Amino acid sequence: MFELPVRPSPPPQLWMQGIALGVHGFRKLFLFTTIAGFLGLLPTLYTAMRVGDIPVTPEVMRGLLDARWGLVEAMAFVCGNLVQAIMLARLDNMVRRQAVDFRSEWQRALRALLPLVVSSLVLFVALLVGYILLIVPGVILTVSLVFFQYAVVLDGKGPIQALNRSHTLVWGNWWRTFLVLIVMALVLVGIVIVVLAPFAGLLALRSSEETGRSMLEKGVLQLVGTAVFAPFVLGIMYLQYHDLKLRRSRPGTPDMNVPA
Repeated sequence: MFELPVRPSPPPQLWMQGIALGVHGFRKLFLFTTIAGFLGLLPTLYTAMRVGDIPVTPEVMRGLLDARWGLVEAMAFVCGNLVQAIMLARLDNMVRRQAVDFRSEWQRALRALLPLVVSSLVLFVALLVGYILLIVPGVILTVSLVFFQYAVVLDGKGPIQALNRSHTLVWGNWWRTFLVLIVMALVLVGIVIVVLAPFAGLLALRSSEETGRSMLEKGVLQLVGTAVFAPFVLGIMYLQYHDLKLRRSRPGTPDMNVPA
């Protein structure tokens, strides 16, 4: 069984608890993380099928920007948000009730879908402006607003409320949150490098030109990575969001090691 911490935890404890939560929920989340990976692959699959083995140039990519391409992107985006909401609802059910109820998770996800889509679009515009202005504002916004999905699904917030909620929780703990997320990202990158190292020679022999086939191969690898690692990412971020709420409700509370 997994129990939520009742007091704020230091980053090392959060990482270990997040991994434990990922292991605890891996089988119950794996189907949905695989679906999420496939939805992320759909635009690449569509592009690869149209491009084939010819080199992918900017001119070729511009030629693909039509109504069908937009429909595929929109479908992957909306369905991806729905699956993300189901995964968060399931994770929350497992943590709080140690049970899985697909009907309630589906209903909860449907209620969250429109706010998720709207807040995702607002976030995209905000980050685009932030990164155009300077890299640093973009990074600050990325970390500050990264928990908007958790605020929508877990706390029932609307689009703007969810973004504000994430910003409010993170702002007083920005560096701590950045540390948790950047170490998680670096560990994932390190694992990918280790896994792909045996294939480095084979990849070096391939043409440096990007083609539809090479795009599809990379997309499939990304699908596998999403399916395998997403439960652990979700677990760490879920606990980080919970930790931030604890810190908000108990300002000045020191880090405590709470067994999970």
